[in-house]
Order: sequence, then structure tokens, then C-alpha cells
Amino acid sequence: MKKLLLTLTMFVGMLVASYGQSSVYFCTTTGAYASCYNVTNPNTCAYEYCVYYGGVTPTCVASTYYSGYGAIAVGYNSNGGRIIGVKLAGNSKYEVEQAARQACYNAGALSNTISITYSWFDPY
Repeated sequence: MKKLLLTLTMFVGMLVASYGQSSVYFCTTTGAYASCYNVTNPNTCAYEYCVYYGGVTPTCVASTYYSGYGAIAVGYNSNGGRIIGVKLAGNSKYEVEQAARQACYNAGALSNTISITYSWFDPY
């Protein structure tokens, strides 16, 4: 019985580790950003892609263990600096795009556009 319980616990742990998380990193110095979702380690993935795209000091701006829709809005402030707004784990494309755009405005963007929208859901 203990072996069965341990095996089931490990299997469920692998399912949770394989799915159910997304992450977005952003570098305010260079404006580089990256996101990863539906991978085993999205925090490491997004950080490494942000560095690959030119980030020198990437910071995690959003991360979640929940599935759903996600969106990133990109805009620029009055000094020309890149600003991003992020919404993860939403229920609809419309919801995440509106929330990401509002987050971008709230961070100081004069205008913005949706850079990426994605969806993924837990397989159970």
C-alpha cells in the first residue's frame, strides 16, 4: 500500500511539474522580455529567453501555477522606454488582453498593443 501511494504521489507530482505554470520576465534596462508556458520549468525558460533577447537584469513580472489564457501588451512611456503589461491564467482571450493593456497603461505606457496571446489548459 505504501509503495502504491508513493507511486501515485510521484505520478501526480510529475503531472503538476509538466503542466500548470507560466512565467514572464522583463528587463527594464534593455526592454527585452520573454514568456514560457506549458513547460516543465517556465521560470528558468523565460529568464533564459529574456537574456537571449538582450536582457541584462531580467525580473519576473508574472508567474502562475494556473492554466488558462495569457497575454502580454507592449507600450512605451514618454521617455521612449518599453513598458509591458501582463495577465496570466484568465478565462478568455478578451479578458486577458484587456487586463494586459490596462496593466501596461497603469505602468505608464502612452499607448500599447497586444504582443502575444496564448491559451493552454491542464489536461485533467
